[in-house]
Amino acid sequence: MIVLFNNVKSPRMILPKERLHHYIEYAQHLGQQVASCTIEDVDFDAQVIQAEVYDGK
Repeated sequence: MIVLFNNVKSPRMILPKERLHHYIEYAQHLGQQVASCTIEDVDFDAQVIQAEVYDGK
């Protein structure tokens, strides 16, 4: 899985749509998925990340 991370805002909100689609296409080429998250989505104690997973749409 390829994870796009930003401390402040969701990468979906700050990346140009074209770049996000490029990451998704490249991940699909590699047989992987793309997810994005912020620091608020990471629970270090439970070692869990609540990420948004993209399906290519």
